[in-house]
Amino acid sequence: AITVYDDNDIQSMLQTWRFDTFSIQGTTNPSFHTTFMIPGVSGDNTIVLTVYHRGTIKDYMLGQTYIRLNINEIWRKGGHFKLNLNQEEYIVKDNNTIDRKSDRLIDYRIKPQGSIELSIEPIISMRSHCGYVFGSAIETILRTIKKLPKTNGIIIPINQLITNTAIDKDDNNQSNQLTNSNPDVSAKSIILQRIIQKRIWITLISNKIYFYNRYGDVCKLIVQLNQFDLHIELYENVFICTLYKQGLPEITITPCNEKDAFLWKIALLSSYRYSKLST
Repeated sequence: AITVYDDNDIQSMLQTWRFDTFSIQGTTNPSFHTTFMIPGVSGDNTIVLTVYHRGTIKDYMLGQTYIRLNINEIWRKGGHFKLNLNQEEYIVKDNNTIDRKSDRLIDYRIKPQGSIELSIEPIISMRSHCGYVFGSAIETILRTIKKLPKTNGIIIPINQLITNTAIDKDDNNQSNQLTNSNPDVSAKSIILQRIIQKRIWITLISNKIYFYNRYGDVCKLIVQLNQFDLHIELYENVFICTLYKQGLPEITITPCNEKDAFLWKIALLSSYRYSKLST
């Protein structure tokens, strides 16, 4: 398991992200060769790697190691590291930051040994950005595209394919708000009401937009920019980005403030134009 902790809240060991690798059987020297994209990480974070032996009923912890990203500006420069496994120092929680002690066992007779090698590659580019925005409700989009025969341009992570998307409690409220809106309100204002209904976390990287319900959540949806038409406009000082593709639901993104709007505009336009040139 790979987990990320916020060093600004080290006393409570605030875990912000968790990623799990697959299990490798029949070896004591596994090579995972797995890449994880961890958005919104800076020098205020620590990456923790925990090794488990997959048991039939429960998992046994074999060792743990960590690397603080503020050392030698690792968060900005990156590098390749070999870290020795030690005893547990950080409590690993699930993606909902719940400590499920019943799912694992620590056998203190087992002395951690061995090491882990990992590479950290920072992504600093005009074509990448991440943060909270107001946008289309992810659950609504998922429910819609799961019913469509073709969804080219949208990738649904495997964890969302095997999970039934719950009915969003705000769906009926949203419909009522639009139905009962003042008839004098323009269509554009109604669109803005729909856009700002949901506050979500997104990451733009490698010409793809990753959608999360919140910071630290599992990825719900991935949109490939080069498969969509991009429309950006400014309406009543509100920055609106809309992704269009025939046969798929429209996806809207509205930054939370003017500073974010400027950064998102640069990142989206740069990434979109680069993706079109690359195809």
